[in-house]
Amino acid sequence: AAVAALGAALIGPILPGAGSAPLLETRQSQSDVTTVLSPLVDIRSRLVNRASTEMFTVSSSVGRYWRITGLTEFDGQQWGLPDRVLGDADGELNPVAPDAQVVQQQITISRFGGKLVPVAFTPLTVSQRDLGWLEDTDTIVVDGDGLRQGQVINVSSDITVPSVDVLRASTTDAPPSDDLLALPDDLPSEVRALAADVTSAATTPYDRARAIQDWFRNNFTYDLTVQSGHSDDAITSFLRIRRGYCEQFAGTFAVMARSVGLPARVAVGFTQGDLRGDGKYHVLGRHAHAWPEVWFDDVGWVAFEPTPGRGAPGNEEITGAAVAQDDRTGAAGDGTGIPAPTTTAPNVTPTTERDPLGSGGPAATTVPPRATGGSGAGGDGSGTGPFGWILLGLGALGMWAWVMPGLVRRFTRVGETPSEQVISAWHGTVGALQLAGAPSPAGCTPLEYAHTIEQEMAVDVRSLTELARFVTRAVYAPQGVGEPAALRAAVLRTHLDEAARGLMPWHTRLWARIDPRLARQRLVG
Repeated sequence: AAVAALGAALIGPILPGAGSAPLLETRQSQSDVTTVLSPLVDIRSRLVNRASTEMFTVSSSVGRYWRITGLTEFDGQQWGLPDRVLGDADGELNPVAPDAQVVQQQITISRFGGKLVPVAFTPLTVSQRDLGWLEDTDTIVVDGDGLRQGQVINVSSDITVPSVDVLRASTTDAPPSDDLLALPDDLPSEVRALAADVTSAATTPYDRARAIQDWFRNNFTYDLTVQSGHSDDAITSFLRIRRGYCEQFAGTFAVMARSVGLPARVAVGFTQGDLRGDGKYHVLGRHAHAWPEVWFDDVGWVAFEPTPGRGAPGNEEITGAAVAQDDRTGAAGDGTGIPAPTTTAPNVTPTTERDPLGSGGPAATTVPPRATGGSGAGGDGSGTGPFGWILLGLGALGMWAWVMPGLVRRFTRVGETPSEQVISAWHGTVGALQLAGAPSPAGCTPLEYAHTIEQEMAVDVRSLTELARFVTRAVYAPQGVGEPAALRAAVLRTHLDEAARGLMPWHTRLWARIDPRLARQRLVG
């Protein structure tokens, strides 16, 4: 056991994807562990948790994808939320059509945290007060400290699905905003060419969207074991290997759709969950999902499903995909295929999920009781002998290497405001780069230091330059930076820390698992 623990502490952190930011983030508090669905979708491969922890339950007459938000901003690798003013959710959220199919939902929060409420699309009204509303992304936001365990939210939604004939007759020329067609200037030309080729035979906007969707479903493989990539052209890499999971399928679909003139965004949320004997849909961590939406004039947003092995209830006619979701309870990539439980599982604290923002505690370990009556290595039944002490020492060292980084994260302040968090992310990145052999900043500005690193080391300079711009704004701009910048800086810090760790000598990586000063240096400098 001691050798296994030591081996895991040494080998685990250097495996591909070990430090990547997950779609599900864990947040440790004094009383419980909640799981937060990240309002970011990254085209690059990332480690995905498929926990069986119950996030929330929904009492509803029908099952649907439970959507928390729609992402409209794309920077070349990542989809995110736009900067908008939060409105009041009191009253009517969306107009009610005369032929609307209205469904009432009662959402009861279990372990789901954050501030975004999962509901069936399109939300119409909420019965609670003190809720916010982001009209551009159809997002209901909880004020204050966010969602809490046991909280109940009542929402009505219009789940009307237009027919294929209506969609084929619809245009996409008048989206709510021109930003819904925006793409980065440096988008690889081969992506545009591929999208044009895939949709060359389509005659209507719906047929173009369906052609892109079916091309993914027929030519790609759903795979959670793909390695983290370091390529700047993450979309090109995904399209080349043709393997990935929901974030990559949804994000790349939306990019290709925009390139052929279809207003598109990425929705983040959960599949319908498990309908159990109590008549409620129990939604687990492994049901976290992302899918694309396309705008049709006089109809609104319509969901498509490019991810193989997934299918939304109620959308079968539009997508041609049967209802399907992740019904296995094994860990990511284990392929166990164990059926989901049919009874309500007890609320347990998950212990295997990573915290990309550094706020989570260490993974817990259960130690079985030691057997009695046997003799130790010394032969008298009361001692452990030299070999036993060596094993105990190795075990203690391995346990320290396992637990120490989590303890350092817990007791290290990374800043209260978004600007302070960005500054901490920059200092932590510089600290990690110095452990990998980079020179000291020595009075350089962040952008000057990024240029110096470009000459010295083989790291992702684009990400370092982007983080340098964020920290420059955080330090010098009168208003500082906002929460989206802090979230993006955390993702960049994790990505650059992973790259720096790959360049460190093996003895430095080993010592960084033992010396808390080096662990703190990689976190906040």
